[in-house]
Amino acid sequence: MSKFRKLLKNKARRNHYIVGIVILIATAFSFILFIQRFAYISMSKQYDGVNLVQKTKQKYERVTKVNAKRGDILDVNGDMIAGDSTIYNIYAIVDHKSKTVDGKADYVVDKDKTAQVLSKYLSLSKKQIKKYLTPVSKKQYQVEFGPSGRGLSIEIKRKIAAKKLPGIHFIELPSRSYPNGVFATNLVGITKADDANDKNSNISGVMGIEKYFNKVLSGKNGKQITKVDKNGNELPGSQMVEKKSADGSNIYLTLNSKIQQYAEILAQTVEEKYEPKNLQILVMNAKTGAIEAATQRPTFNPTTGKGLSNSWRDTLVEDQFEPGSVMKILTLSASIDSGNYNPNQLYQSGTVEVGGRTIGDWNTAGWGYIPLSEAFTRSSNVGMVKLEQEMGSETWMEYMKKFHIGQKTGVDLPGEVSG
Repeated sequence: MSKFRKLLKNKARRNHYIVGIVILIATAFSFILFIQRFAYISMSKQYDGVNLVQKTKQKYERVTKVNAKRGDILDVNGDMIAGDSTIYNIYAIVDHKSKTVDGKADYVVDKDKTAQVLSKYLSLSKKQIKKYLTPVSKKQYQVEFGPSGRGLSIEIKRKIAAKKLPGIHFIELPSRSYPNGVFATNLVGITKADDANDKNSNISGVMGIEKYFNKVLSGKNGKQITKVDKNGNELPGSQMVEKKSADGSNIYLTLNSKIQQYAEILAQTVEEKYEPKNLQILVMNAKTGAIEAATQRPTFNPTTGKGLSNSWRDTLVEDQFEPGSVMKILTLSASIDSGNYNPNQLYQSGTVEVGGRTIGDWNTAGWGYIPLSEAFTRSSNVGMVKLEQEMGSETWMEYMKKFHIGQKTGVDLPGEVSG
């Protein structure tokens, strides 16, 4: 019996020894893995794909974006066409628990008075404003006033703020000012905020020159970095690191404000009197080719957006234009330049058959037999056909290419089609 007990004790000791060895090996292996993992994290500064250095910086550094000033768009004389400005969105606090720092009510106390005042400055009736001020949910903290409460000018904001209505507040937002209103709007274009609810948002061009030169106008944003504690409070005495912004460049156009204003007046007068489907006015300096005025109807107000729709387009560059009698100038000059022009050659005016089609002069009857020298002065379609026939199709096509007919001009505007 004692021999059996001795065997059991020896076996127990052996088992304890084996278990101890296993635990020792497992502990050593785990320690080695821990050391390897620790070394990897220490060297790579990565944990589960997260950069620990960046994570620490994010927690103890506050990075504030410093917006670059968007460049202005100016006319040939340096007069402002588009520039940076500020707009305001209005909102009202309706939660009766809201207080100012000095303990006063910071919510709409008198709905009737508030609605009465705001109805003078917003395109809403007193009844509509009271409806906004009375939300369905009693837990709602604040309300806005739809499109009528957005994009307010500094003048309107100041007038409302002067009334000192409890609970009425404003959000300041970046915007773009077009002081001339409808002024070459089809060319200049418009902008919009990248984030309509962020007062520190950038604005970007979405149409016209504002879009085409957006990178040039935008510049590059800067930033300010300050040290903060774990609660986000700025550490006293900490040094601020700043990367300065680079403001956008100004864009100078060949437009002349005085000529452009006159073109806008003419376009508006014609539109109101004759109600055309489309209307374009383009004024070009004949010697330099500089565009001094350009407008179209229909158009829109760049500040309010009135008249702008999804189907709107810049017809001056996005639509093809049938030149009509303007081609007579090109035809005559090509005929003379190619050496095929004989001013004394007579032709029968009135009508001519070409490719199974009849082409007639504007008065259909013509003027009998007349010399080619009179074809241009009489604006004779038949005479132009005769000039083209004398040149031949290959020569005529060469001159069409020289005149860049059927090609893009390369104007600095988006959406240009061949013309």
